[in-house]
Amino acid sequence: METNRTIDQELASSMQAMAARAGMRVQIEDLIGQEIGFAVVLASDVVATYRVRGEIAKDQGLTLHGFDGFMVDLERKSGRVAIGSLKVGSITHVILVDPASGELFSWAAIERPSCDE
Repeated sequence: METNRTIDQELASSMQAMAARAGMRVQIEDLIGQEIGFAVVLASDVVATYRVRGEIAKDQGLTLHGFDGFMVDLERKSGRVAIGSLKVGSITHVILVDPASGELFSWAAIERPSCDE
């Protein structure tokens, strides 16, 4: 099942706080009002997929922020979760939320290096 959600102030603030704990600065203004699509799935069904995505991103030289913690959170979840990603500039935010309440469970980001470097 898929669902869409517009990122509001509360979700953006939660994402910003998780990003800060991972040592990354996220501009909340870049997130508010963005629409994100979520797939509602059994957590155990997507663990291997996201582990591989992380490995591929590392192999491509991308920077992962908060990804290890995201994987731990995903592995600990039982039942259904809503998982989605949102690209803002050079950063793809990967978001794990409760499918019923919309509460943020976990966040990670995959950052592409700037072309100017």
